[in-house]
Amino acid sequence: NHTHDTVADAARIAAPVMVLHAGADTIMTADVFADLQRSLLSRTSGATIVHVYPGAEHGFSTRARHGNPVNADAYALSWPQALNFMAQTLAAGRR
Repeated sequence: NHTHDTVADAARIAAPVMVLHAGADTIMTADVFADLQRSLLSRTSGATIVHVYPGAEHGFSTRARHGNPVNADAYALSWPQALNFMAQTLAAGRR
């Protein structure tokens, strides 16, 4: 119900972006995810890193959702990668 097109705005992000997509997300549908990915990949600057976790649900990193083993596994794999991405991106900004 929003009127602002954030997917289109993604094309204007100059910084590196990491997307961790839950394959079974019912909020960000496969079509919206594909549009977002296209928008990010159209950029002329800023790395785009996309990880898809098949079967994981929206909010899979929330501990309350770790009763589903797919969510827990997706979190265990994605969290160290996300922390490293943030550390490297922040360090690059300080140089």
